[in-house]
Amino acid sequence: MPKWVPVVVIIALILVGMFLTNPGMDTYAGWVAGEAITRLDDPEIVEYLQRHGPQAVAEVSKRNNFYLVSTYETKIEGVRIKAVGFFGIVVPYGISGI
Repeated sequence: MPKWVPVVVIIALILVGMFLTNPGMDTYAGWVAGEAITRLDDPEIVEYLQRHGPQAVAEVSKRNNFYLVSTYETKIEGVRIKAVGFFGIVVPYGISGI
């Protein structure tokens, strides 16, 4: 068996794992409604997120699905939250307008 076959198999397994664990909008909305609240300084936005929860976040968010990863952008009352999701987790890379 050629030496490159195990490498190809490992890469294929990683890509399949990324595809199967690509977080959806519900995962992202739950993250914003929970985790992002701790990063925001605006009490009005925090109260809004606590009162309306993930459903409100999903309504004002945009998801770009690239099948292995997804990018998200949310705009709530002048605050823009950008994040990327992969392997079932959400990682913020920009919170502006605070």
